[in-house]
Amino acid sequence: MWDDKRIDPARLCRFAGRAEPLSLAERCRALLAEQRSVWPRLAEGCEALDRVETKTVQLDGWPVTVQFNPARAASSLARVDAASIAQRPCFLCVQNTPPEQRALLVRDYVFLANPMPIVPGHLTVAHARHIPQAFLDHVDEFLRCCCDLGGAFTLLYNGPQSGASAPDHMHWQAAPAGSTPIERCNQDCAVLTQVITRAGTRVALRADANDERQRSRLLFVICGRHESDVARVMRALVEGLPQPGAGGEPLMNLLAHYQDEAWTIILFPRAVHRPACYFAEGPSQMLLSPGIMDMAGLVITIRREDFDRADRNVLAAVYREVTCPAERCFAAISRVRS
Repeated sequence: MWDDKRIDPARLCRFAGRAEPLSLAERCRALLAEQRSVWPRLAEGCEALDRVETKTVQLDGWPVTVQFNPARAASSLARVDAASIAQRPCFLCVQNTPPEQRALLVRDYVFLANPMPIVPGHLTVAHARHIPQAFLDHVDEFLRCCCDLGGAFTLLYNGPQSGASAPDHMHWQAAPAGSTPIERCNQDCAVLTQVITRAGTRVALRADANDERQRSRLLFVICGRHESDVARVMRALVEGLPQPGAGGEPLMNLLAHYQDEAWTIILFPRAVHRPACYFAEGPSQMLLSPGIMDMAGLVITIRREDFDRADRNVLAAVYREVTCPAERCFAAISRVRS
């Protein structure tokens, strides 16, 4: 069904002023530029992004960028319970996309310009068919797509119960490499435990502080050169994470980058999707709904009062509340070892 919306790579070459074929990353950039020139909603979203306010908060040695971006309200406030999902049309299915939106088709996935960007160059990468969000069923294609982008973009994933605004439709996001603070500082994390697995694939459980009382975020860092072994380790790690009470995929967010013929994947194990302050009433309420961008250090606020109040103590408390406890992460490491 995407054939009618598929954009011809040759057209992107002409738009980019190039005669030779473009790489996938170059086609993505050309798609974004071409779509901005013909799609008013995307142009408005990009212009709104130019006006967002930001501030930097130092959190246990890691810089966190807080962004005031009211245009992201629809995503932050999205109702993701089963009843609400069933009642709304899926905005990632071709029949529900805007007339101006065009797609770059790569195997079974379509690359789409995100009309409500968090960072410049923000893309949505959706499965061409309407199938549920389930990472382990698509880990091989995720790694392959990351490799195809050649280090120019980072792929991002929100689990169906930890930030995905369309948990009923398999999708990732992509952003220019280095768009999130964690990509620039993950080597500064304290190493809690490290595992060396076969073919050189390495897994480490890291944290933003050695002292458990000061710790707010935990993350797994997976590095490897062989796709099949990285995929095998990823499956073992995810299968070892705590299962949600209602069943389904463990709560998690992750990002991946491919450079120098190796993948680096950062996985954030989650305890809950939204912190208690999201559901509070009155002055205690803060509409913080962490997804992968937020966990990676780019915290999105949609109200002025939340932007102003998001200081070191607030952010540390939110991260601590939504992050899976360390003792439950060690079980995942044990599964990788075995």
